[in-house]
Amino acid sequence: MRPGGKFPRALIRAIVDVVQPKPGETIVDPAVSTGGFLLAAHDYIAHGNRLDRDQKKHLKLEVLWWWEIADTPARLCTMNLLLQGIGGDEAPIVVDDAIRGDPGTRWKIVLSNPPFGRKSSVTVINEEASRSKKPSPSCATTCGPPRATNSATSCSTSRRCWR
Repeated sequence: MRPGGKFPRALIRAIVDVVQPKPGETIVDPAVSTGGFLLAAHDYIAHGNRLDRDQKKHLKLEVLWWWEIADTPARLCTMNLLLQGIGGDEAPIVVDDAIRGDPGTRWKIVLSNPPFGRKSSVTVINEEASRSKKPSPSCATTCGPPRATNSATSCSTSRRCWR
């Protein structure tokens, strides 16, 4: 991983090669940053398939969706994708915290690297009622990923994972 938490493009392409997105499948990146995964997925679909006119239009306007919590990366991503000919008059971006709640929309593929920024709309309160946004070192290995709730966050084994 590069300084600043950005994934190398070769790694992004390798992950997209493993996922093998197909024409017509919808793709979301809930922590988009500058759009590397979406660009790689778009290129994989566009260059790995013979697309008719309707499929090309669908790929340009309806396949890719993204979230970004911070304004600056959201603008950079939107500009990056528009410069590549992806998107229309309005980009399908939501500037918000993707884990805040269920958006109601479902996608076939989720491609994303972990969000490296420190900004979040979720505050976790542990048993001692202290606030934290960082998991304890053992959480990922013993409890799995956290689930945000209105109260203390716990893992599936009912152990408290956040300090």
